[in-house]
Amino acid sequence: MPHPRNILIAYASRLGSTAEVAQTIADEIGAVARWIGDIDNLAGYDAVIIGSAIRYDKWLPEATDFVKTHYSTLQTMPVAIFLTCLTLSHKSPKALQQATRYADSIATTLPHVHTAGIGQFAGVLDYSKMPRRARLLARLVFAFLRVPEGDYRDWQAIRAWAKTTLPRIEQRKSS
Repeated sequence: MPHPRNILIAYASRLGSTAEVAQTIADEIGAVARWIGDIDNLAGYDAVIIGSAIRYDKWLPEATDFVKTHYSTLQTMPVAIFLTCLTLSHKSPKALQQATRYADSIATTLPHVHTAGIGQFAGVLDYSKMPRRARLLARLVFAFLRVPEGDYRDWQAIRAWAKTTLPRIEQRKSS
């Protein structure tokens, strides 16, 4: 079965980590990754994967706005979603439960869209990429949460998710 020719990876990212995840997914499945703010319409795309960093327990506002703006079109095409969050820097059942709550909350914004998959990935904590004013607060918050600075992304898991999600997108496209 041929896969959809034009798959869009639409992402929202503040400091670049989620953008790199989106590009890796795009490279893995032969798709195109674009920052969500540059997407006016979904014409010409056969499927879309929407991803965002988690901030304050939610997707970034532009990701939520994207879903609202393109909701009717998203109902007519295969959709998958992913999130990146530092919660998953901890490899614990509690962290996984929290990330699952984030994913469930995102899924509620898409009640009539049948998602082909939900990816949950750890992110990056890099103080040098933060605006100066945000660094002090971030250092305090992440010290309290016991998250040291670092890159927690699992590239093998990200690529594997992309590969296993592509057939589910293909299946949605043909049904």
